[in-house]
Amino acid sequence: MSLNEMVQGQLQQLFLEMAKRCLAEKMKKETTTGDAMVRLQRFMLQQNIATFVQERGNLSESEESLQKLHEELVVTLGDKHPMTLSCLNQLAVTLQKWGKTEEALKVHETCLLLRRLALGEEHVDTLQSLANVALTRSEMKPMTSNAWQLARESLMEAREKQEKVLGFGDARTSFTVSCLGNLLSSSLEAT
Repeated sequence: MSLNEMVQGQLQQLFLEMAKRCLAEKMKKETTTGDAMVRLQRFMLQQNIATFVQERGNLSESEESLQKLHEELVVTLGDKHPMTLSCLNQLAVTLQKWGKTEEALKVHETCLLLRRLALGEEHVDTLQSLANVALTRSEMKPMTSNAWQLARESLMEAREKQEKVLGFGDARTSFTVSCLGNLLSSSLEAT
């Protein structure tokens, strides 16, 4: 391990400890004041910590934290609140990184449905969920011809809507185009 990697790891650990201390302070303040804004800040901080933990590779801790947070958000804010949906999306991403592709797909599909209802078809978060469903479908194994067709159609729909709303040069659109290219080239390799 290089010196740079050691320092980076120590800084990440320090950041995580500071964030957890801040979270404990928010929880204490929320308990004593009942302040709704403090509660929302706590929710955001909890999700950010879980995402940070996920990025560091601790998928089980991240999954557990996001599952608990999502349950609390549904009760507190409702299932269609943008923060609840953001947490649900992050849970699906964590499941996907964990290799739980079928479970991740179900959560992504639920998130997409709720975002369509709450935010509309052309909201940037809805488009992200559409792309996430498409990407997850493209990662399903084994890839039957029906599954491949559904993944292709999903990626095409995501690309078209992203180009319309976000533009062709947007990084999210480019990523979807790249995923579509990978899916199409993988089908060529298989034949």
